[in-house]
Amino acid sequence: MVRSPVLVFQKAVASSSAPNSVKLQSLHNLSRRAWHRLRTGGILRRLPGVDDVSDPDDVKSTWCVDGWARPKDAHHVTMRAPLPRTCNHQCPWLVANHGRTVELAYDHEVPGIPMPEGPYSFAPWKRASLWEDNLKDGVPGYGALCHVRLEGTQRHSGNVWDIVGRQCTGALVVQQREVLRQVERGESALSIQGAARVASDMLGHEVAEHQLANLDLRELLRHAHPALLDPNIGSDAAAPPLTDAEIQEWERLRGSVK
Repeated sequence: MVRSPVLVFQKAVASSSAPNSVKLQSLHNLSRRAWHRLRTGGILRRLPGVDDVSDPDDVKSTWCVDGWARPKDAHHVTMRAPLPRTCNHQCPWLVANHGRTVELAYDHEVPGIPMPEGPYSFAPWKRASLWEDNLKDGVPGYGALCHVRLEGTQRHSGNVWDIVGRQCTGALVVQQREVLRQVERGESALSIQGAARVASDMLGHEVAEHQLANLDLRELLRHAHPALLDPNIGSDAAAPPLTDAEIQEWERLRGSVK
């Protein structure tokens, strides 16, 4: 077992270990200290065997996932910083895709990545499942990873993968909106632990759960993702959609930030 504090081990519970079909159990018991070490100690470290990441300076986090078929093997995951927009028109967090069933175009940046066979449905339950599995709690996992696989992704023997992808812009935007709602209203679609973790990620320093109510909305908006107020991004299966009032108020506050 690798014992570096920057690595998180999560059990795979899917029926396949292909990189875009593994589902993860939630890390409800990840301590605040362990999370802080993961964020601040691991953002520029690579996992063993992941040597082909084209821009290591934008690596945000790394972790391992135990293989389902051979427990001694593990997938190595590298998550790079998100794009300032959604990856492409096939992003499952785009509102226009909700409920659609389509033939997906191959959009990975490396060859040989398994794709769904036949039509693919952007069913709401899939976003709800990803949210419950790890996004709600703000922990690293496939739900936070963009579906597009990048250079450095490769398959090894035993169906074990080095997986490289960006943080999913759509998922991140929804999480950050919920942090703002948590600060404003004292409740959100995030767990209280998740709100603290996402706020920590936004601000670049550890935020304790009891500190959430005292956070400055303007400061959070200053550090928020550029697509935060894009109404084309969201999923009401995970969190309520943006309201016109929220867009107007957050735009006003964001505009007042110097």
